Amino acid sequence: MKGQTIPEPTAVELKPEQLERLVGDYGSDAQLQKIRFTEGKLIRQVGDGKAIILTSSSETTFFVSDQELRIRFYIKNGKALSLQVYEDGGDAKPLAKRRK
Repeated sequence: MKGQTIPEPTAVELKPEQLERLVGDYGSDAQLQKIRFTEGKLIRQVGDGKAIILTSSSETTFFVSDQELRIRFYIKNGKALSLQVYEDGGDAKPLAKRRK
């Protein structure tokens, strides 16, 4: 329902190899999302913007603790093919495909 706050997800610990398979560039040049694995953390950066740490709530879903931002990765055969961003309480952004 509109106006309700999504409860904060619970963080779960993932193995480095589970996080490393998500690393890559997603989306178009206009909305490039870089996912990196640095110092044991998954990092998201949109364009030249500020890099933010993603916290896992499952093998495929992540959140940013101080924002209403959620990210879901779609995986096939052990490789992330795309991601989808949910902002402001659940509004889904267009699917961003992994670049080759």
